[in-house]
Amino acid sequence: MKRLLLRVLPGAFSLMILCACGAGGVAVKQERLQRTGIGAQEKAAIVLDRYARDGQRKESEGKEKDIVDCLREAMRVDGPLIETVSGYDFRTTLFPGVKFENAPRAPEALLELLRKEEGARERILSMTVRYILVVDIEASSRRAVYRATVLDAKTRAKAGELSVDAAGGIGTGLGILSLPERAACSGLGKAVHHFILSEEGPAPSKTQ
Repeated sequence: MKRLLLRVLPGAFSLMILCACGAGGVAVKQERLQRTGIGAQEKAAIVLDRYARDGQRKESEGKEKDIVDCLREAMRVDGPLIETVSGYDFRTTLFPGVKFENAPRAPEALLELLRKEEGARERILSMTVRYILVVDIEASSRRAVYRATVLDAKTRAKAGELSVDAAGGIGTGLGILSLPERAACSGLGKAVHHFILSEEGPAPSKTQ
């Protein structure tokens, strides 16, 4: 199977297109807002914000677990291992007794907690969580778009955004996720791993 990897728009905003002939294609986009990096004991929490299937909202704690498992597997690529914390463990520490559907999960809500609630930030850091990966998904039988907003708990800022758009044949793949979803999830996990470990900085501000 022939594969073509193309990167355009180098710098903080980049687009990578992976074409697997006969099996659709995968496009990865990235926008970097600040430098990243991770310490030996630091971790990344994975939180599902939204899951839409054929235009209908279907996010749940069970679906989040499927996504966490998939991303964890994809993030075990060559290079340093990034330890992860599940969305469930993250919420039970940060919002004890609060159900999945009632807990703040949107990037804006979590960023506000980091900036305004010192107690919440201390609980996050007590888990040695450096980054919060907030995942948003749109999927159908033939296409899946996986997005991740990367929040830095140490700097209390958004480090960047990544998205993977995968198209392919119909099928359930090797597990619960469809073939396009597995491709998008795998691509996002690898992209996030590279994003966190990369020494690349944000693009210089444009001047008039």
